[in-house]
Amino acid sequence: MHHILLLHAIGAKSGEERTQPLMFLKEENEGPWFVFASYGGGPKDPAWFRNVVANPEFEISVGDGESIRRVPVRARVLEERDTTYARQAELFRSSPSTRRKRPGRSFRWWN
Repeated sequence: MHHILLLHAIGAKSGEERTQPLMFLKEENEGPWFVFASYGGGPKDPAWFRNVVANPEFEISVGDGESIRRVPVRARVLEERDTTYARQAELFRSSPSTRRKRPGRSFRWWN
């Protein structure tokens, strides 16, 4: 299974649709899609995160290898974020250089 979705959000400043490919975690067929605003472990939030905060109702495109569907979603902060991100990190190990950028940083979590 490919773990990439397309996030279609309205730009916080431009008001235009912006599309961003993102890795996601989804462990159940009917469960939520989890995306992580980690910016590769960098010191600031990614631009798409600011767009989602400004316009929390947006769409994602997801596919199964045969077809793609566009799904409306609403952003919310995930309460069990530490365990969910630990699962993501277990499945998709980051590079050593990315991990070095992360000490002490708390990432944003959306589902």
